[in-house]
Amino acid sequence: MSGDLNGQPLTREMAGLVRDFCRLIESAGERRDPGWLREVFTLLPRLHVAVVSLTDPESQADEEPDPQNWFGEEPGQMAALEDRFEFYSRLRNELGEHDGYWLEFDPVGDAHDSMSGSLADDLADIYYDVKQGLELFDTAAAHDPAAEAIHFWKRSYRLHWGQHLVDAERHLYSLKARNRLDH
Repeated sequence: MSGDLNGQPLTREMAGLVRDFCRLIESAGERRDPGWLREVFTLLPRLHVAVVSLTDPESQADEEPDPQNWFGEEPGQMAALEDRFEFYSRLRNELGEHDGYWLEFDPVGDAHDSMSGSLADDLADIYYDVKQGLELFDTAAAHDPAAEAIHFWKRSYRLHWGQHLVDAERHLYSLKARNRLDH
């Protein structure tokens, strides 16, 4: 399985899942639906499979990515920090007691004594990263409609939102195992 650059099914599937994810996350706080978190729980693994199934035509095996510039060539496209914080705050409010979790890690000395995570932070970071890739997909030139989007999704997944995705999936699984997904 590989992601074709000409709108092939895996690329369209990724774009569709990103649209669904963005709509779902944007609806936080509006629906007051106890099933909202269950929908996030079921959508994230599908998004995960889709992104790892894509093949990035621009990737180089030897490429050493610049983690300071993971978001692409035009950092001006990033949402303003105030908007991101407002969005994160709305998600955090929606999640309430379901937001915070302890990270699993292998500590070195006392440096990582009390590490915790935030589901709202994870979801907001995933949202902004995948949405930027979707914007590239939607506005790509007709001759190569998916190459930039695939490259962005794969690179930003590897350098940033992939870790948020894994952390969010682990936390949501923990909530599901304790019958706490409904809130």
